[in-house]
Amino acid sequence: MSADTVAGGEVAAEEVGMLITTRGPIREIAFNRPERMNSVRPDMLAAAVDAVNEAAADPSVRVISLTGTGRAFCAGAALVFATEAEASAFIEHESTGMIDVMNALAMAIVQAPKPVIAVVNGPAVGVGMSFALACDFAVASRAASVKPAFECSGLRPDGGGTVFFAAALGRSKALASILLGDRIAAQDALAAGLVARVWSDAEFRDRAEELLLQLASGSAPAAAAAKRAVNALALPTLAEGLAFEREYQQRLLRGADFAEGVAAFAQRRPPKFGGAG
Repeated sequence: MSADTVAGGEVAAEEVGMLITTRGPIREIAFNRPERMNSVRPDMLAAAVDAVNEAAADPSVRVISLTGTGRAFCAGAALVFATEAEASAFIEHESTGMIDVMNALAMAIVQAPKPVIAVVNGPAVGVGMSFALACDFAVASRAASVKPAFECSGLRPDGGGTVFFAAALGRSKALASILLGDRIAAQDALAAGLVARVWSDAEFRDRAEELLLQLASGSAPAAAAAKRAVNALALPTLAEGLAFEREYQQRLLRGADFAEGVAAFAQRRPPKFGGAG
């Protein structure tokens, strides 16, 4: 999808890999690095936070859509390094800021006083899964899937993933999926309660648009009240969970297992973890 294919749309933040368009009462915020499966960098996430907050404050916007361009929703954080020195530089100088902006996006989505819907057009992986689950609900194409994808990295979920996954699946299923790295296909995600609707690839965008317009026609104060009430009951420990994820992810990034995960990915082999817990 490009600006030219969205009638009435306007583009912002495209230079950092985000595409923001407006169609009547709908503000669409899209991860826009299709050549990298929409893997995210700190500058992209900062633009996404600004876009969500601006849409939340704009009275002409009634519903916010979070999606991806190309064949992926979001493949997670861009953590592919050419050299060990490059990885070390990221850990020392950029990793904390990236975690903070991930958390800021998750919180902005949850706190927006209007519906924020994940329109999951393809794989939602790692923190991409976290962002999809941070939304009030998700709709998906049959080509979509969700996957924690931390089992080979020496890391664990961030961007609120531990909180959102546990809220959606319950403790046991959430831990099984995180520890085993389960890829959950769209129909299975629907059965598990991770997404609310699944449509064929051919009708996906049209059906999603119909649903967004239906939400936009509803009572804005009632939607805001419902969202606040449900989130207060379902996500009472979100801030605590984000702080805990920030603490352990910084520790894991500096551990031997993350270094092994990076090396194994670069060498196209399974990792051989040996770090203590």
